Amino acid sequence: AHLPKPVDPPLLFSTLVRWLPSPTGAMPGPVADVASTSPVGVAPPLPPHWDVPGLDVSAGLRTWRQPEVYGRFLRKFVADYQDSAQHIAQALHDGQGPAAAAMAHKLKGAAANLAVIDVALCAGTIEQRIKSGANVTASLRPLQDALLIARESIQLYATVPETVNDTT
Repeated sequence: AHLPKPVDPPLLFSTLVRWLPSPTGAMPGPVADVASTSPVGVAPPLPPHWDVPGLDVSAGLRTWRQPEVYGRFLRKFVADYQDSAQHIAQALHDGQGPAAAAMAHKLKGAAANLAVIDVALCAGTIEQRIKSGANVTASLRPLQDALLIARESIQLYATVPETVNDTT
């Protein structure tokens, strides 16, 4: 069986259960029963304000499970990738197509693993267009727009709580 990236924990668990024998040597029961009772795919309930554009918080929490950790990696994503469209454009301008494709591939993977859906889709499109030799100029603007929306949504979702200094 093929498991696509990013790994979906419930899908991974159900696939493993389907293919691995039980400790007693008997085949396991129905996969849906085992997968539905597994805590692996359980995400905490989301407040309504977590429905933010460009970011699938539910999918992200199914993978990352801990909102604080997920938020920390989302903030790192913004710091590391917010200028990716410009870097890809510069690499293409400098005649470095393979480097630009590698940047798009890395961005696609990071975004997909964090459930930054629109960025992952745009980066994947750019990667494929570069590899096929097509002009990607028109695809860079949607990527830049997706990155801006993702940054704003991540700032809404993953705001670092301010610490209060108690001087009393």
